[in-house]
Amino acid sequence: MESLRQIRKLKNKSQQDIANVLGMSRPMYSAYESGRFKISDENIAKLAEYYDVPVDVLTGKVDLKKTIKDLEVVETSTTQIPVVGHIRAGYDGIAEQIIEGYVEIEESITKRFPGCFALNIYGNSMEPEIHSGDRVIVYPTTCVKTGDVAIICLNGDEATIKRVRIDEDGITIIPTNPRYSSITYTPEEVKSLPVIICGRVIQVRHDYF
Repeated sequence: MESLRQIRKLKNKSQQDIANVLGMSRPMYSAYESGRFKISDENIAKLAEYYDVPVDVLTGKVDLKKTIKDLEVVETSTTQIPVVGHIRAGYDGIAEQIIEGYVEIEESITKRFPGCFALNIYGNSMEPEIHSGDRVIVYPTTCVKTGDVAIICLNGDEATIKRVRIDEDGITIIPTNPRYSSITYTPEEVKSLPVIICGRVIQVRHDYF
């Protein structure tokens, strides 16, 4: 797939670098670039996350040169996104789906992450990384990887913000404050509760006054 080779060259990565990201041998990855084997949707998603580009860029559905130009141009204009309710940085917070106002954000961010919104944080389970009173910018997606800070909805209406670990044991939500403990939900609990990934945090905004 020519687009895989082009984006790799642009990012100054070797085939071995990308093979390591995907957990495979270099010859196997090389076969993807040459088109001898079809790359899976899962690996495409991993590479889109790694390169920080839309999936359509890697699949060739979007013109690569135009996208590269858009990504490299520094946008100075801003737009507004909604502040959607509050979310508690603990295990008992309720995400209120009420638009409380709007906040300005760079248009370059909304182009890369369409539909993003802001949330105000209350609680201390993510300190010192995220403090009570901070505002996070969230990209609405169910596709996150281990280590991401995500918005997780529990039991249909409860919501929390935590780092996540996703493996064969299920989903583990991890606070950064050592006073709090991680919680693991088995695959069965993920389905029955349910435990739903509602978005990925792409930016944290602190006020210093």
